Amino acid sequence: MELFRTVFLGEDDPASAVPRQLRRLWFDIAGTPFPHQVPAVVAAFGTGRRLYGSDYCWTPAHGVDAQLGSIDEADQPANDSWRALTTRNANRLLRRDR
Repeated sequence: MELFRTVFLGEDDPASAVPRQLRRLWFDIAGTPFPHQVPAVVAAFGTGRRLYGSDYCWTPAHGVDAQLGSIDEADQPANDSWRALTTRNANRLLRRDR
């Protein structure tokens, strides 16, 4: 992606570098995010933009329950839990005072 930005688009502004732009995205914890997906995304981008996404309309209720169980059983963020962290992030993203 960085190659396209710099060579093909002629962009050389470091503020628009791909890693910097990716840090502006929000990522959800959905499907089977542990043990590989969430740690990789957190290592690359931190925890400040992690959300919980159940994919409920495609995932039956018992699948959502299993997903929540796997999230609760996974290694939790330092001094926090995935449920609390994703709830705070969702509240920040969806706050009404915008």
